[in-house]
Amino acid sequence: METLIRATFRALNHLTRPAIEAMGLTLPRLWVLVHIESQPGLTMSELARRMTLSRSAITALVDELVKAEWVVREADASDRRVIRLYLTPDGRDTMNRALDVRVAVVDDALQRLPAGEGDALLAGLEKLARELMQLAAPPNAG
Repeated sequence: METLIRATFRALNHLTRPAIEAMGLTLPRLWVLVHIESQPGLTMSELARRMTLSRSAITALVDELVKAEWVVREADASDRRVIRLYLTPDGRDTMNRALDVRVAVVDDALQRLPAGEGDALLAGLEKLARELMQLAAPPNAG
């Protein structure tokens, strides 16, 4: 199962990379934007942990996104030593356009499947994702 998921992800990356790079993005930069969008105000350490990358790798990626004016760094109001990351409107627009490319490729592939198989596949993946997220969620404190 994991092999199939990885192969699917690699194929999707291969098919969408040219269009995403034409926007000035790389796939790692896109994932940084996605993580920041999912939790505005993320710190560099939190981002590194989420992406399972070193702080130096995250710093380089964020530096590139700041230079492109897609991300801004802001000092935390309560602790000026903490730097928080936010998308700019242009960064959000670029991220959405890149994600739209990926959605279009997946939609096209699903349309090529026999009638009903695409819907069944999506339903199964939604259930699998929900179960995995529940397993990954921290236990309730209390």
